Amino acid sequence: MIGFGEMGIANTSAAACLMSRICNVEIDACVGCGTGLDNAGLNHKRDVLAAALAKHAASTDPVETLATFGGFEIAMIVGAFLAAVEARMTILVDGFIVMSALLVAHALNPAVLDYCVFAHASDETGHACMLEHFNAEPWLAPGRRHRRCARVAAVVRGGGVHQ
Repeated sequence: MIGFGEMGIANTSAAACLMSRICNVEIDACVGCGTGLDNAGLNHKRDVLAAALAKHAASTDPVETLATFGGFEIAMIVGAFLAAVEARMTILVDGFIVMSALLVAHALNPAVLDYCVFAHASDETGHACMLEHFNAEPWLAPGRRHRRCARVAAVVRGGGVHQ
C-alpha cells in the first residue's frame, strides 16, 4: 500500500491547469481560492491561468500537458502511481494536487483507478469535479484543508482499506 497527500500550497494553479486540459473543462470550474485568495486575487488567478492555457493550446498529450503545466512534485506522483500499478499496490489518494496527478496517470494507464482509494473531498473548487470525473466516493468528510497525509493514515487505521 502507498499513500499520497500534499499541502496544496503554491501548486493549486498547476493542478487546475492539468484538470482543465485533461478533463476539457473551463478553467473557472477548476480554480479555487487555494489557501486564502480574496475575490480580486481569485479573478486574477483565473485570468493568468486562462492566458497560460491559451498560450499552450497545442499541449493536449498527457505527458506534454504535464511537462507544460505540472511541477516536479506532480510528475513524481504520476510516476509513483504508474509504478504502484505495476506492483499491484493499493493507492490512497488525498488532495487536489494528488488528484491532478491521477488525471495524468489515468490518461496514460486507465487501470490505475482499479487500485485507488480516495481519502477525502477538499474545499478546493476543482476537487469535487475530479472525484465526479472518476465516479469516486471519498472515505472521509469534506471541508478540511491540510494534514492530507494524516487523513491518508486515518483511512488506513480506520479500516478504510481492505485487501
